[in-house]
Amino acid sequence: MTLRMEPAGDTGVILTRDFAAPPERLFPAWTTPDLIRRWMLGPDGWQMTECRTDPVPHGTFHYAYRNADGRGFTISGTYLTLDPPHLIRHREVMAMPEGSTRTDVETRFQPDGDGTRMMIALGYENAAIRDAVLAQNLKAGME
Repeated sequence: MTLRMEPAGDTGVILTRDFAAPPERLFPAWTTPDLIRRWMLGPDGWQMTECRTDPVPHGTFHYAYRNADGRGFTISGTYLTLDPPHLIRHREVMAMPEGSTRTDVETRFQPDGDGTRMMIALGYENAAIRDAVLAQNLKAGME
């Protein structure tokens, strides 16, 4: 279940991971707050303090994180397209003390034998932002 990552074009990143579960079991883990809280843990030493989702077209989501020093960041966005249990498209903004980054995200859950291949396409505003995100070890953070 290793996460694979590769650049795509000038501003994108493709992430791929295989799971031993069908799409019907994975899709809710990306749209249900109680399940999101179980895997979207954030950096070591940080806690998810808010997790809200409204997984319908034009619905919103919001995740907030804090560490013991009181520093925090948020990830908020809007669902653009949902086709359960196979597709989620959304636009998100990660707001950190040093600035914000907007990302277009397409997550696909494709049946693959007895499991599912998840593919996430990330699209950043420009190559400099994409390269900065990659330099911060995106893969380790997402694993």
